[in-house]
Amino acid sequence: MNDLIKNIGKVHASKIGLERAMRVPDLKDVDANVYLRERILQADRMERNGENWYAYADNHIFIVDANTYEVISAKYIKATCITTIYFNDASKNVYAELSPDDLEYLAKRFAKRIYRDCMRDIAEEKQKQRECQNVKTTEE
Repeated sequence: MNDLIKNIGKVHASKIGLERAMRVPDLKDVDANVYLRERILQADRMERNGENWYAYADNHIFIVDANTYEVISAKYIKATCITTIYFNDASKNVYAELSPDDLEYLAKRFAKRIYRDCMRDIAEEKQKQRECQNVKTTEE
């Protein structure tokens, strides 16, 4: 259990944080502090980066100051999707009218994006493994 979960009762929105959080459509006519605590507890992933906690819940990121537990911001993330490009079947290919150079450019862009995302995930997993090993060695 991380510090953010342990101290969920301390999580509150600052005046500026409340203004930013109210931009999230789900927060209209709701007690923002209660809502933010619930959403943070429902987060799929939480990570601490420097002085902030980042809680990822559905298509939202909640940014919380690690020292004061003040919600700094709540951001909506646009969903991204990967499009399959059928190079040999023009009937399935939505990019059929593009030139081969444009198709090659799109394929390279998609490949770079996928590679970058995979490498970031691998680096995060390795960091978690290192942290677990450090904890084990300090316990011994």
